Amino acid sequence: MEHRFDETFRRAYPRLVGLAWRVLRDRAAAEDVAQETLVRLADAALLDRPDAEVDAWLTRVCLNRASNALRARVRAGDREDRAGRREPPADGQDPAAAVVDGEDRDAVRSALAELPERQRAVLVLRHSGYAYAEVAAAIGVAPGSVGTLLARAERAFRQVYTPTPPLRQETTR
Repeated sequence: MEHRFDETFRRAYPRLVGLAWRVLRDRAAAEDVAQETLVRLADAALLDRPDAEVDAWLTRVCLNRASNALRARVRAGDREDRAGRREPPADGQDPAAAVVDGEDRDAVRSALAELPERQRAVLVLRHSGYAYAEVAAAIGVAPGSVGTLLARAERAFRQVYTPTPPLRQETTR
């Protein structure tokens, strides 16, 4: 069984890091989520199941853990905003553009955090390049239902997402 876990770890780890990164946009946090997911696999009695079932379970757990980390980050960001302690932009970056980029990312993450778990999962998985069959296996629905769920999730996302208005370029005369 230990050999099977090692094999599954090597096969799934890069994919799980990529999935978590698409949710979190933070490499270190994504690696943490992927490792935590695989630790949970070591404790679960799934290794005797087919690879497809193990992969679907890992995807679901990874997505749930990444979503939880995203919600925690949004809450922490809200607390920082209230306390007035946001970090300044990185060196060499246009401060106004950095603020807008950060606000856009925060708005997307905040909108995703407001969606129900299944809608968030469908959006993240499908827009991360997963096929309908893979999305269906990960969230536990029939493949024919993914399109409808995706359309509902996109509609719900549009309702809660508030994009940052574009920067106005000041012109000199």
